[in-house]
Amino acid sequence: MNCAVCSAYIARRLDLKKKGIRRTYCVGCRPRGQNCTFMGHICRKVGEGLVQYCYECPDFPCPRLKHLDKRYRKYNVSMIDNLNFVKEQGMDKFLAKEAEKWKCPKCGDVICCHTQACYNCLSKPSKHNWKKIPPEKVTEADLIAPCGMNCGLCSGYLAYANNLEKKRGKIIHCTGCLPRNKQCAFIKKHCDLLINNKIRFCYECPDFPCKNLQTLDKRYRTRYNMSMIDNLEFIRDNGIDKFLRQQSKKYKCPTCDGMICIHNGKCYQCQHIGSWKE
Repeated sequence: MNCAVCSAYIARRLDLKKKGIRRTYCVGCRPRGQNCTFMGHICRKVGEGLVQYCYECPDFPCPRLKHLDKRYRKYNVSMIDNLNFVKEQGMDKFLAKEAEKWKCPKCGDVICCHTQACYNCLSKPSKHNWKKIPPEKVTEADLIAPCGMNCGLCSGYLAYANNLEKKRGKIIHCTGCLPRNKQCAFIKKHCDLLINNKIRFCYECPDFPCKNLQTLDKRYRTRYNMSMIDNLEFIRDNGIDKFLRQQSKKYKCPTCDGMICIHNGKCYQCQHIGSWKE
């Protein structure tokens, strides 16, 4: 593991707590005398410092390392590949490769392997000082909440946009999270970054995806076949314009070209709506 690209190490190096961002700090496995956080308590050779790198062990790669390697591949990191590279080409070439791989194209600092975000860029003063947006000035992009929810597909927004009569517990009106200056109805009260308007989307956060977002994502995947995390990753990788086009194509009503609600699967323009659930 290259501790230099670890979330906790980068947070300590940049001292993110002073910037109002809560993060666990770590100086790195070896600097704190643990040799390896993952392997030291299981492998005697690593724990006692009998080997410097796991490839020196006759059991390389052991089952424990294979398990760890599989887990970290979701972060675009392979411990086994790293070790083989170091073994075959040396530490200097490995460090040069890592520096190039994880270099932030904007500021030149290091991108975190866990979140794919540059904490140095994140720690700059926020430009997202939202205020309530007048209804006539709301754009499609304004309806994409920081958590990845497309408010334009929400039952509350569609009821409001189509002037449906309010019914207590059945039909409510909502103008959208950003337009009503809530940033995110689901996550904001649990997140310092959203409370202080430091990010526009949750993928900019060093904790992305945080436990609160994962819980919300699981609920929406299970009930409504929609993923906030997938939405955010699409926006991060492809931009908001492509995301809006993808959403329009995916949720367009085949009858009237209105938008299908994710909560009840109905079009609020051409179908009868008795409740947000049905």
